[in-house]
This record gives sequence, structure tokens and C-alpha cells, in this order.
Amino acid sequence: MPELIEKLTTLGCETHEYKSGEYISLEGKDVGSLFLLLEGKVKVLAKGKKSKQTLLWLVSPTTFFGLTSFHSKDKKYKYTTQIHSKNAKVMHLSLDVFNELIKDPEFLSAITTELCNRINFLEKRLAYNSSNDCKKRLLDLLIFLTNPMAQTSPLFNKSKGLKLSFSDLALTINATSSKIKKIIGELESKKIVEYKNGEIRVSDYDSLLKLA
Repeated sequence: MPELIEKLTTLGCETHEYKSGEYISLEGKDVGSLFLLLEGKVKVLAKGKKSKQTLLWLVSPTTFFGLTSFHSKDKKYKYTTQIHSKNAKVMHLSLDVFNELIKDPEFLSAITTELCNRINFLEKRLAYNSSNDCKKRLLDLLIFLTNPMAQTSPLFNKSKGLKLSFSDLALTINATSSKIKKIIGELESKKIVEYKNGEIRVSDYDSLLKLA
């Protein structure tokens, strides 16, 4: 990644610094850049029912975002992106730079795989939000995100589990923080999950499946 960042800088890509709550892109606006997160965290949000924003995933450092919008026919941003950490550094890539990068077969293969995984992940995330039962939505989300077959998801950190606060989870499934806290508490009392320091670990995956 350091070599890629150096190359992008040489190609004229600029790094912008953002503060918590600032927006990088807005859903429906014209696509101007593709982004590479260097430091901090970024929320990817989409409008749900009654135009309420839903958290789709959290971008971690050294991850590209804006890929699906960059390749859309209408050249409009499909999602809103907002700074989630105290500060963040984001590199902006133009279409010309991106076209230069994909001439490298290795980079093209990597970015194509990431794009396919991202689209698959987002489709499943949106599908899980269709249930009217808050508890079921949360259980389905936890099952999907902690399934060994889905641990390439943008919300999953292999070394730490799911790094999500109650408010993050509430935003993700369109619920309230208090409701999430209550459900997680019930799961903890049954020793199915453990929630500590804003991090979720599933202790009993089989029981989680049965509950759902």
C-alpha cells in the first residue's frame, strides 16, 4: 500500500483532511472522485424508508470507497459518505488516474474482486433490513457478519471481531440504541455474544442461528 500511495501522489492525487461529521460525498450528487481512506473511519450511508439514513458499512484505512458510484451509468454517488472518527485523511482519485491504475493487471484483478465483494455485501445488507422485527434484523446481521464465509465484509475485523457501538448498530438496522442495548444484553445473559469496549464477539454461533 505505501508504494501505491506514493504512486498516486506522483500522479497528482491530493490528500484531504476531514473532521468528525463532515461529508465527503452526498447520495445523488455528481461523481467527482474515487476515494482511498488513509487514516480514520468513514460511514457509508444510504437512504431507507422515509428517507431515513441507514449505515451500510464502515470504511477502514487503506480501503477504496466510491467504487460502485464511479462505475455507475448516471455517474451519481449511490451513497453518502461521512467521517465517523475524530479526524480522517482521504485521498481523492480522478477518473484519469483510476484508468491509469487499471492498466496494471494485478491492480485490476484486486479492485475487480473488491468491487464484486462489495456489491454482494451491500445487496445482502439491504435484504436483511427488510424485516419488520428489530430483533430478527439484528440477529440476521450478526449471523451474516460473523459467518466465517462472510468475514471479508467491511464491518468485520478478523483480529478484533465487530467494532460497532450501540448507535452504529442502531443506525445499521434502523432501530434505537436503547433497543439494541436491550437485545445485546439478552444475548449476553445467554452467553451467545460478548460486548466489550464497543466490540462484539459471538461466543455461540449455533445458538445464534437457532434464535434467528
